[in-house]
Amino acid sequence: GAFDTTCKDCQVQYCSVGKWSGYDFTRVGEGLCNSALSHGMKITTASLASPQSLYVGGSFYTRAWNGEAGDFVKIFNLAHFNATTNIWAPLRHGQLTCSWCRVTVLALAWDAKERTLHIGGKFNSIDGKNIRAGLAMYKEDDERLAGPPGGG
Repeated sequence: GAFDTTCKDCQVQYCSVGKWSGYDFTRVGEGLCNSALSHGMKITTASLASPQSLYVGGSFYTRAWNGEAGDFVKIFNLAHFNATTNIWAPLRHGQLTCSWCRVTVLALAWDAKERTLHIGGKFNSIDGKNIRAGLAMYKEDDERLAGPPGGG
């Protein structure tokens, strides 16, 4: 969603991602806070790959701290949360782009057998290379974002 807190007097910032346990609402990592450079933070879809792995998509630009690199990493429209390390990160290789629109991820579906995240939305290229409009996949084992089989 697009929210920072859960009540008008709350001090905890959720930054658009929270977890409901049945009793409590808690943050997921440090959240995906709206960047000053972003035109709004809007998460439109999520897919749980395992109890320790969550993917979210939408229309956003944010930054997350990467302790290994000792710096912030930029995240555009797709993010992965690793619950073991408690870290949000971008996909390792590839970025959705669009020649005629603002990229928006509208659907995510996880295929556990193939270990592949299927992505649907408003985009027509990956790193500027044309693909079939609105369809992409991220093979977790290859750590690469790619268009669907059959070209674009």
